[in-house]
Amino acid sequence: MAAVIRVTRDARIGLSLMILENAITLLTELLTKLTRDNNKRQQRSTHEEQKSNAMFNSFGKCLSMHSQTWVYFSFL
Repeated sequence: MAAVIRVTRDARIGLSLMILENAITLLTELLTKLTRDNNKRQQRSTHEEQKSNAMFNSFGKCLSMHSQTWVYFSFL
């Protein structure tokens, strides 16, 4: 004997709302994770950029000192 389950309109609406609520929850969690990852990436790139600028500045100072020394020796 087969059982026939009749799903009422209200039950279908309730099920649809549960599915929609779960989808919104998952999308919210995904957006939160992506935002957190993006913030970490920006902080890391800012740190790398500052490190790169510091290295470039120190190289520029060395180059400047070298060129001043070269100019000094050329006048001797």
